[in-house]
Amino acid sequence: MTPRTPPTALERATRLLTAKSRTTVELRRRLAQAGHEVAEIDAAIEKLTRAGFLDDAAFARNFARSRLSSGKRSTRRVRDELRTKGLGTEMVAEALDEVSADEGISDARAAEALARKKAATLRDVDRQTARRRLYGLLARRGFSPDVIARAVGLALGASQDD
Repeated sequence: MTPRTPPTALERATRLLTAKSRTTVELRRRLAQAGHEVAEIDAAIEKLTRAGFLDDAAFARNFARSRLSSGKRSTRRVRDELRTKGLGTEMVAEALDEVSADEGISDARAAEALARKKAATLRDVDRQTARRRLYGLLARRGFSPDVIARAVGLALGASQDD
């Protein structure tokens, strides 16, 4: 029985990209952790980029679209997630602007919809508790204090009596 040769950086990178989309930084990090040499990693990334299998700008747009269209995350939260994936500030801003314009997405509308949905489940609690829970939910999702205050006010005004 012959020993199996370890996969090349290109083979491993292809497998990683088949499993899920990744940024160049994420892929580089994973290949380095697997013990591949920098030159081999660079060659694999260059080949995958030229072939169109690795495209950070497309990744940023697709990631932003999927996260923002659900209405459960703020633009700021998605921006932070993309930055942790190793994408540059300018690329992230362009992706968020493009997706927001194309999809007609705004933080205010998303926060209001989420607050109204959650407020419907809070009918049995007092107004102060409902306000606190709604504020916490929206803050954890990354919405700004101004957007949260407006959304909570609208949701509670629509769902509970004063």
